[in-house]
Amino acid sequence: MRHFTPEEWADFARRVVEGELRTAMQNHLDSGCKPCEAMLNLWERVHRIARRELAYEPSASAVRHSKATFALQRQPETHPKRAEIAKLLFDSFLQPQLAGVRSGEVTVRQLLYAAGDYHIDIRIEPQEDSEKVALIGQVLNADDVDQRLDDSPVALLQAGRVRAETVTNCLGEFRLECDLESGLQLRVKLHHGTELRVPVLEPTLSEDGNMSEPSESIEIKHLLPGRKKRTRTKG
Repeated sequence: MRHFTPEEWADFARRVVEGELRTAMQNHLDSGCKPCEAMLNLWERVHRIARRELAYEPSASAVRHSKATFALQRQPETHPKRAEIAKLLFDSFLQPQLAGVRSGEVTVRQLLYAAGDYHIDIRIEPQEDSEKVALIGQVLNADDVDQRLDDSPVALLQAGRVRAETVTNCLGEFRLECDLESGLQLRVKLHHGTELRVPVLEPTLSEDGNMSEPSESIEIKHLLPGRKKRTRTKG
């Protein structure tokens, strides 16, 4: 009795065998050949699994996570084609309190940087019941707002070591969670080779309670909920 090959049974399961060959294979099954029947059952299971895989649509978050994983494993460039050092344009911690306001709870900090044609908007939010903070940002090309900046690797570094990393979404947005420490720097690598370098600054409070100039040190206690900031009052 002639047995058919695994390749032929795979085609039979996929319904691509026609004519005399299909008739011969069906007759062979009807004759009671157990090994060939088992082979056909195996390929039919494989075919059903493959059909289910084709019908499966992964979630957007799963796709973004997978892209981020592979993007962050790319071989890093030792020297970017061009590095743009961002300059601070706005810091919400440097805005004066309204007259008569005795105290306020420091919870969220808004920063805006410029690096060449790009603007980097950063929002630092403390997390409840945690000493971690969320660093939420967006990168935009000020001269070409339609430029897509998705899948650009974003890393938060300290002394050359990566503390947190992610990639931007289709709107150039990103989110990181970490313990903020001194000497942190945010870096965004754009696809055309430019690297944006953003120092993360934290203003400190002087002994008399006034806001001092921004420094490159970050004190987590000034970002945590419940921390009060003293301000001068009239009179």
